[in-house]
Amino acid sequence: MGRGLAEVLPSLEERSHLLVSWAVVPTVFVQFWQSSLELLAQTGADDLVPAEQRMGSVAADRMRSLGWGAPAEDAFARRMWHAGLAWPVRSVDYLRLAHMSVSVLRDVHQVPGPAVLEYQAWRDAEPPPLGITYHEENLEPREPHLVFPQLGIRDALAR
Repeated sequence: MGRGLAEVLPSLEERSHLLVSWAVVPTVFVQFWQSSLELLAQTGADDLVPAEQRMGSVAADRMRSLGWGAPAEDAFARRMWHAGLAWPVRSVDYLRLAHMSVSVLRDVHQVPGPAVLEYQAWRDAEPPPLGITYHEENLEPREPHLVFPQLGIRDALAR
């Protein structure tokens, strides 16, 4: 999955989201959000995961050594480990972020392998411009389902 993730991350357009989670323990995840300025990666801190998946101090040290920033509250008041890549991004940085993400799932949360992972990906609608008259048809609509077969894991939104 790491190589596929390194391929997908540069293709995320502004307002795109990618969520990779353990299908049976969905609170074990890595998520990505592409803004106009950066690619933000997040994974839940101990208060979001089941007791048997909590990191503890050794795993928290591993998170920091991998390059994850200490947990901070996100917009939904959830504590999240985070990492960001500011534009422009080099290919080696996408590879590093993909490695960090795989390591969290495999080494920290003990996900047994890619066969138990799934992903969801979508792109938010373009927000209306502030203080400007606009027509709804001139804004980019929401894309509720982005497809990334190169991840090599199940697409949870596929019907």
